[in-house]
Amino acid sequence: MNSSRRQFLQSSVVTGALAATASLTPACVHTSKRSSGLIHVGVIGLGRIAESFEVPMVLAHKDKAKIVAVCDFDTIRLDAMKARIDKTYSDTACKAYGDYKALINDPNVDAVMVCTPDFWHALAAIQAALAGKDIWVQKPLAQTILESRTLANIVKDKKLVMQVGAQQRSWWQFHRVCELVRNNRLGKIQRVEIGLAKDKPGGSLSEMPVPATFNYDGWLGPIGNKAKHFYTETRCHPQGKNGKPDYGRPGWITMEPFGWGMITNWGAHHLDIAQWGLGMTESGPIEIEGTCSQLDPTGKTLWNVHGDYDITYTYEGNIKLHLCSKYKNGIKFIGENGWLFVTRSGGPATKSDPSGASAEASKNVLKDPTSPKNGVAFGVDASDPELLNIVYGPDAIKLHCSPDPDKGECYRHVADWLECIKTRQTPVAGPESSHRSNIVCVTGLAAMKLGRKLKWDNKKELFIGDDEANARFNRFIYEQPGYSITEELKKAGIALPS
Repeated sequence: MNSSRRQFLQSSVVTGALAATASLTPACVHTSKRSSGLIHVGVIGLGRIAESFEVPMVLAHKDKAKIVAVCDFDTIRLDAMKARIDKTYSDTACKAYGDYKALINDPNVDAVMVCTPDFWHALAAIQAALAGKDIWVQKPLAQTILESRTLANIVKDKKLVMQVGAQQRSWWQFHRVCELVRNNRLGKIQRVEIGLAKDKPGGSLSEMPVPATFNYDGWLGPIGNKAKHFYTETRCHPQGKNGKPDYGRPGWITMEPFGWGMITNWGAHHLDIAQWGLGMTESGPIEIEGTCSQLDPTGKTLWNVHGDYDITYTYEGNIKLHLCSKYKNGIKFIGENGWLFVTRSGGPATKSDPSGASAEASKNVLKDPTSPKNGVAFGVDASDPELLNIVYGPDAIKLHCSPDPDKGECYRHVADWLECIKTRQTPVAGPESSHRSNIVCVTGLAAMKLGRKLKWDNKKELFIGDDEANARFNRFIYEQPGYSITEELKKAGIALPS
């Protein structure tokens, strides 16, 4: 069944079916015809990353966009965010929705930001795409390969603009190192080594009463099964007190099946950079093998994702990518002429994240005239600092560069999305490259879970000779009534085979 679904989705039938729905797309999404000229943005999910990243960065672009609608199942977060947006714009025009589908179908919304827990990404983004909206999706793009392929196809076929929240592509040092690698500064690449942050065990196994301010049934949505997934605060997110939201790190991010752990958390960032540097934005590995430990093998706590990890990916040309918990956090490209290492230059992604950003590279004061920070290459290390000194010739490979280089990476990543909505160009973390990066994450997860070497066909997008791997990791994983990708595709005229 999975094989036939893959082939069907890659066939011209999908393109034709989507073309037939093009008349349903509001004209304003493709080119803003509003008198204000502003892109009207709706935000689904108002958790810690939306609160600290997506929402403030859109608010910082008052000349390009306006947030006109927000949605969350937590009314404390919903009310707080509406109040913040109203204060910023000095009006009360922003609508507050408890039903995300109503926000997607709001004709006043041009573009939708999907800032939900991971298990919601594919469904909500596909629904937004089928409604003709441009899209922002937090990483990871999806939880399975078929989910992200389906979403990428729809976005491309409907000529929508989609940016994935892989903001390291808009971070100066990651862009710089990838461009150096792509222009053969290291010679032939032999190996890539990647380390991620580490999760910590925890989470309560005790059932708790659902707060009156939280629609837990709605939050479970595509997963359902409330009897099995009973409410406990550490499964979801910290509840606010006295009407004030708490944006602490959520439990679902370390809780299967809601999230897959670091492999799709920091892995979605660093593996994406490896793909970018290797020039594999339309391809990927051909063999994957790996092992992992459980975060808490005793079973006495709730969080159940992987702990330590050790995965080896093999690419064409026998390039090895080794993702291992023994490495410091970052990406190291190793070639015949030396190596380059790149990481975030500072602490964790948010205050509530586990520690993991490497300090070693940040201590090195390497000079790079292209750096926007007074020529200092923060977050970069090299076997020889001279590797950073290069003048590109006229035939050099120039990677997509997000606008406003003097600004921070989060600002630039949102700016790139908004600019591409205006120009109808593909942003730096667009649908195809983001889908390919998602394949790397999910195939690594599959190798860890199955404990055997897997062979991957990058053209057919199937595990070769492994029905179990395809059945578990290359399918629509959640098919609850009312929360089903299959249902959404059928409504759009895309009838999947049985």
